[in-house]
Amino acid sequence: MRGLGLSLLPFPGRYEVVLLLVVISGLGIAAYHPEGFKTAHFFTGDKMATGLAVFTVGGNIGLAIGPLVPALIITHLGFDYLPLMLLFAAAFLILLVVNRRALAHARSASVSGGTAQPSPSRAAYVSVGLIVAAVVMRSWTHFGLMAYIPFYYIDYEKGDPLYAGALVSVFLLGGAVGTLVGSPMADRWGYKRYLIMSLALTTVLFPTILVMHGAMLFVSLAVVGMAMISSFTVTIAMAQQLLPHSLGVASGPLAGFAIGTGGIGVTLLGVIADHFGVPAALKSIMLLPVTGLLISFFIQYPLRRAKPAPAKYGGCQK
Repeated sequence: MRGLGLSLLPFPGRYEVVLLLVVISGLGIAAYHPEGFKTAHFFTGDKMATGLAVFTVGGNIGLAIGPLVPALIITHLGFDYLPLMLLFAAAFLILLVVNRRALAHARSASVSGGTAQPSPSRAAYVSVGLIVAAVVMRSWTHFGLMAYIPFYYIDYEKGDPLYAGALVSVFLLGGAVGTLVGSPMADRWGYKRYLIMSLALTTVLFPTILVMHGAMLFVSLAVVGMAMISSFTVTIAMAQQLLPHSLGVASGPLAGFAIGTGGIGVTLLGVIADHFGVPAALKSIMLLPVTGLLISFFIQYPLRRAKPAPAKYGGCQK
């Protein structure tokens, strides 16, 4: 659905049809991610963040290549050839159909071999809510950079669109590398500790984007992408451990807020850009990872286990 909706954008002559195609694409994203992360959970074993990282790195690489491939198609072939993007969606749809039996077997084996777990407490839902809030701040930072780096270098500095696209791609490729490298560290050090470290590094390193130029700007964007996006699978693993009986519910809001709220953040940044200029909008993004960092300190993870009641012998406690 996502590939179909975006690939057909060159053909409609009315805004309403374009909007419908965007909605179809969004529904495809919404339908895929909860079930995708839920299925991936059954393959992760004890190293949840690492297993989910392998699953998500494909999406990260796709986002990284995304700004370049359509630009190359439109530049060299024309806007009417954008449906060539459907080839990517079709190829991976075939892979999923071919491997559907293996996916179903892994799921059934994990469910039958699992141990019974207590129902989530109120504290678990509160913690998931705080994780979602931190993810919203990270998402606004993520999508804000994706949107306003091109705005800044194309509209404000009158730069080359391909150069701006390359900057975004390097930022996202850094995130893909950070996801693969950082997730094993999170499995070893602890998920909350890693989330705090990720947001702290993003807060400290973000200002370098505003002062670097040339090759060093690419380095700065890559490092910020590594620091920030590397916690994506960590937050999903945290939510799945807090809500083990509702893996889809745990994964859906995290993936949905990570993607959906990014658009809201870009819209709010647009208001700042309209009133104070694009540089002000880009600088205001610096406040977002700081807010996410403060929220992450209040996440109760892992949950504190209640102490068992003391045994009674003959009516007396021992």
